[in-house]
Amino acid sequence: MKTVLFCIHKKSPFYQVIPNALRSLGYKVYIFDYYQPELSIRLLGLTNNFIKLDPNREFINKKINTSLVKRVAKVKPDYLLVIKGLHFYNSTIEEIKKLNVTTINWFQDLLEFMPWLKEHGRRYDYLFSPDPLMLRVLNNNKIRSYLLPLASEPDSV
Repeated sequence: MKTVLFCIHKKSPFYQVIPNALRSLGYKVYIFDYYQPELSIRLLGLTNNFIKLDPNREFINKKINTSLVKRVAKVKPDYLLVIKGLHFYNSTIEEIKKLNVTTINWFQDLLEFMPWLKEHGRRYDYLFSPDPLMLRVLNNNKIRSYLLPLASEPDSV
């Protein structure tokens, strides 16, 4: 059975539906909530919100990246599926790829994040977007990307 480490935050509308869909396809799914990966990081974030120790959250982001690499080493997934992943460093994705993990980013936000995608998108083995215009821009910048439209489970009315 193939395994997926799914990187998302708990408040995302995709938090339950994507793991459920992957499980129905036969994958074993682990979730890495990058807003709350460890208690120590949650406490740092809470403290930071009140006293602004690190306005750029750089210290917290470093801990999140370290925590992700540790989780990958523990779970040993076949795939790392990231939703957006604005907190992940290029070096983190490269380190995970060295562990023979296929890295995937499904980036649903649109053109406003193009500067970020141009810098970070090529680090992933696969980059998916629901926006055909965005794909054209990415592919023109030699970032291999594919269309993956948004969808939902059908209502049982």
